[in-house]
Amino acid sequence: MVITKGETPMILVIDAVNRDCYRSILDDMFRLRARVFAGRLGWDVQITSYD
Repeated sequence: MVITKGETPMILVIDAVNRDCYRSILDDMFRLRARVFAGRLGWDVQITSYD
């Protein structure tokens, strides 16, 4: 499968080598995790930054 510019792949592998290229995606992922686990599920988790 070829991904052209503007398309989002179904699976995106982010590691230590390329994580700087995907900082905004990582930020969105962690923001969503905080919203789901602390907000929706009510888990007692420590959140250091939350929008």
